[in-house]
Amino acid sequence: MTKRVLIFLALCLSLAVPSSASIARVGTPACFSSGFTSSLSWSADSGSTGSSRVVFVVANTGGDVVTGVTYNGSALSNVNTQGTLSFWIGLAPSTGSHTVVASLSGDAINACAFFYSGVNQSTTVDSKNKGTGSFATDFSLSTTVVGANSWMVFVTQNSSAGSASAGTGSNAVTGTVDINAFDSNGTVSTGSQTMHATTAGSSNWVGIIASITVPGAGGGSTAVRGTLLGVGP
Repeated sequence: MTKRVLIFLALCLSLAVPSSASIARVGTPACFSSGFTSSLSWSADSGSTGSSRVVFVVANTGGDVVTGVTYNGSALSNVNTQGTLSFWIGLAPSTGSHTVVASLSGDAINACAFFYSGVNQSTTVDSKNKGTGSFATDFSLSTTVVGANSWMVFVTQNSSAGSASAGTGSNAVTGTVDINAFDSNGTVSTGSQTMHATTAGSSNWVGIIASITVPGAGGGSTAVRGTLLGVGP
């Protein structure tokens, strides 16, 4: 009888504890560039698969700073800004293809949008960092990951007027002209984690790094909750 009770209790516990959630790339990344403008618009498809989804937008200007970003008419939240490079997030984006709009006072601008599923909708970004690099072919940033099963996201701008390549710990997601987005394309351990980007020639760099968490994970002192767009799965 005791053995049967133990087996029954073990089964109940296995059903009560959810399996580890998994972050995944979804949709189709999309980038767009323009000369002098006060509003850049382009279409990006978030796809139709997965739940607990997010949209990220990275934008860089010639000297201005992006003041706001929307996806399908709903405002995104700023994750971080370094110089003219800004990084934005929105929760539960609507499925399918919709318009992204980046607003600024007036300047040349490059921007990209990309998407993930399986992301915490309460503490989306559990750590972040930003920085610059001078005249280097390899640029890196580190941040301290708090939540288990997190992914890393790394966005950069370089002065080489050419696309950067993924370095150690990084996988290319998308990019245009002088901006690029990279991720870990898989879970990373908690604690300090570093990502690298490279160029063929020496460049001046600007970058932002963040860790994104799975549902149920906690966040650190720099945790960010994105804007709930409220229309996705």
